[in-house]
Amino acid sequence: MLPRPPGPEDDAGQLLRHALIHCDVAGAEAAALLLLSQGCPTSALYDLHVTPVLGEIGSAWERGDLAVWQEHAVSDCARSLVARLRSRVRLSGSRPGRIVLLPGPGEGHVLGLQMAAHVVEEAGWDAVVLDRMPITQLAELIAARGDVAAVLVSGSGAMGRDRLQRSVQDWRRLGTGVPLVLGGACTGLPDVADWGADAVLHGLDDLVERLRSVTTPLTPRETDVLREAARGLTNEEIGGRLGLRASTVKSHLEHVYAKTGVRDRAASVAEALRRGWIS
Repeated sequence: MLPRPPGPEDDAGQLLRHALIHCDVAGAEAAALLLLSQGCPTSALYDLHVTPVLGEIGSAWERGDLAVWQEHAVSDCARSLVARLRSRVRLSGSRPGRIVLLPGPGEGHVLGLQMAAHVVEEAGWDAVVLDRMPITQLAELIAARGDVAAVLVSGSGAMGRDRLQRSVQDWRRLGTGVPLVLGGACTGLPDVADWGADAVLHGLDDLVERLRSVTTPLTPRETDVLREAARGLTNEEIGGRLGLRASTVKSHLEHVYAKTGVRDRAASVAEALRRGWIS
């Protein structure tokens, strides 16, 4: 079960795997930071390096190759790693809103949600991971806060599948106006796209784009125009790149000004960046 000790020829991914399996939090943090410094996105760090190890450990426990305390020790190590990495995120005083993450009905694990919260915070939002709670209670909490941009519910689908689907439908009936995103293994179910969620997440790599797509009031074309404007291009140059007339570009920008609440290009770009509508 336990691999050989890592040597100088091992890459950072192997070092991270070895540290996690041996419950070496400091070693796991050092390896993770090395991966990140080499250009590995945080989403890939979790999707490609941490989650597979947890899957291996879980399978080993199911086969009887590991005691439950050993499986828990590795999970605790991963949890500590995520907490350490999240603590390095610099939270600015001005953020575009809060993303609420919580497990679906019948789910008890939130480690994957903690990883997602880290990715969310790096993208500029605040993130809070909650324990399970009824949809009606969650709606009341969101209404009281007033700063929630989206809700991410994660479910395996194996436990509480019907309840999870009903929760999505109940969310729709409550009319909170807050987008609901589904994540976790339940997204592999054949009919999940028909449940009524605003977006379905298939991995951390597309988490930020999915959240931006459901939280931005900008149309796809307005987003394209604003991204080009952020590069300092003129209306004519933007039109040339996007195949639009300069007058059409101007019209799109005027719509953007109205949605961002400002009246000039630089301020509109700055506001859209602050809210996470463009990057």
